Amino acid sequence: MGAFVGRWRGATWQALLSRERYGLHFSVSAQGREPTAAEIASAMHGRPDLLELIEVTPAHRALGSLNPYVRHFVPASEAQRMFDRVTR
Repeated sequence: MGAFVGRWRGATWQALLSRERYGLHFSVSAQGREPTAAEIASAMHGRPDLLELIEVTPAHRALGSLNPYVRHFVPASEAQRMFDRVTR
């Protein structure tokens, strides 16, 4: 993980934000399940910098993610790189 930026939580989810070499990496987890779209929206609420990030959860999992209950979001350039790696 790169530089820790912040962590916050709601009633049913927890979010983590780090600054990686490629930019922000935002992830949201739920309690023993994948977070819903509403939980993601709640976690992003008030953070316009996160709205530009692209979800890469399918690529992240295909590349060997260990936790199936986390959804991941990164900048468009990194998202493209990840999806390209998966399709090779």
